[in-house]
Amino acid sequence: MTCAKAMFTDFVSASPEQTVADALKLLEQHGVRAMPILDAEGTLVGEFHFRVLLAHLLPITGEIDLMGMGTASGGLLDHNLKLSSLIGGRSEMKCADRFKALMPIPLQEVMDPNFVLTHPETPLLECIRLLVKHRGLLGVVEKGEKKLIGMVTVQSIVRVLERTAAES
Repeated sequence: MTCAKAMFTDFVSASPEQTVADALKLLEQHGVRAMPILDAEGTLVGEFHFRVLLAHLLPITGEIDLMGMGTASGGLLDHNLKLSSLIGGRSEMKCADRFKALMPIPLQEVMDPNFVLTHPETPLLECIRLLVKHRGLLGVVEKGEKKLIGMVTVQSIVRVLERTAAES
């Protein structure tokens, strides 16, 4: 079985120029948690999901970065820190202010540019491995092409496996 079995071609997407507010409306309208960001040619340039949004709400502190914990391999997400001790009281209000400030920002400034691409003929087991490892959307393109032709998600793989199991 290949990735093509779990791929779906009817997906919602946004452009890099659209805002965070636009993206949130699209996610809510379509009942999805993530979507690809496509340029004018249909090339996948990033993805936007709730995890990206929440990550932008976390405070960045110079002291932590100076101690070497602000690096990609050891940032705030990798440590068991109580952020309330870093940002003081009324953290929910500060978080809401940061959330509001994100709304007019273009997606190109907040999207996750680290996406994973695969091909329709990729074995399904490899698609599962990629999804588990990268925890995001899996874009599908034809070999040698850049235009997004489909998406694979954990849910789409589970649906294929449920159908296959029911047939056997």
